[in-house]
Amino acid sequence: MEDVADLAFGRWEHILPALGIDQAFLVNKHGPCPVCGGTKPFRFDNKRGQGNHICSHHGAGDGFKLLMLYHGWDFKTAAANVREALGGTAASFQTTPPKKVEEELTEEEIKERRKILNNAWSLAEPIKKHDLVYRYLQNRGLPVLDKWPSVLRLRNKMTYLDEDGVVLGEFPVMLALVQDQDGKPVSLHRTYLDKHGQKAPVEEVKKLMRSAANKLSGSAIRLFKPGQKLAIAEGIETALAVHELTGLPVWATISAPLMKSVVVPKEVEEVYIFADNDRPDKLGKRAGIEAATTLAKRLREEGKKVQIAMPREEGTDFLDVYLSKVAPSEKKVAA
Repeated sequence: MEDVADLAFGRWEHILPALGIDQAFLVNKHGPCPVCGGTKPFRFDNKRGQGNHICSHHGAGDGFKLLMLYHGWDFKTAAANVREALGGTAASFQTTPPKKVEEELTEEEIKERRKILNNAWSLAEPIKKHDLVYRYLQNRGLPVLDKWPSVLRLRNKMTYLDEDGVVLGEFPVMLALVQDQDGKPVSLHRTYLDKHGQKAPVEEVKKLMRSAANKLSGSAIRLFKPGQKLAIAEGIETALAVHELTGLPVWATISAPLMKSVVVPKEVEEVYIFADNDRPDKLGKRAGIEAATTLAKRLREEGKKVQIAMPREEGTDFLDVYLSKVAPSEKKVAA
């Protein structure tokens, strides 16, 4: 039986009206919320083909969440009703293709984005002792390195925008250079900080800047130069912990989807994938483990030796593993 989320992908503009949510609410501009009785700003953009929406009161979510809130259903009931509305097969609706996450960029758009990225990077500084990135990484429990990766920098002030483009303030940022499969810079990853070197009090602490490429597939944050061996992890902090635990050169892929697509240099013969032990999502999927397995399969087909490592405890990553191995007196936290 096909997964109901896969069946529903790209079809939410038909599913939601069939299950009682008026078509008038399903427009990509601010309007009344069907859940809040029209009293809160709401927008349905369906930008990932998953019934994506955002309300100023109950936040962002997908089509399943919208149905659960609107009808008071649990997920199992919502999924059953979606499957029934679809008739159990993807062919039940004649639909237009799902929207692309990002349209093809023109040369002019690429130049403009590259200019913005270059400017942001040029205004950032390499990590120095006791600066805010240094303190942030210490606050995460990571050790002080003799030499910090050059792809990490501190930008003292960057604007934070919410999903609707509203400016919520300016914060210090840890910037990380994202490079494509050929090693060319294509984007910057931001971690917003407060003045104490902690995570900033914003909804999305970590964000990617708009890429100067038509796709990020194959890209990574290349923290350390690989030799015959290379380790792969998701987050920057997790990757730094892996480096400390193993001594291996490590790349951070930012997310599980990008882990699946990361391209490893030809000279690398052995790849060690350090997967997050994610808890199952509402569909029972475990993104970190699935990404590691998919990547391992592809790399083995390319003739590389591959090993997958994963923490024993569900809901943890290798930063947690590193911290569990460091005695309390050894954990360095910034004053």
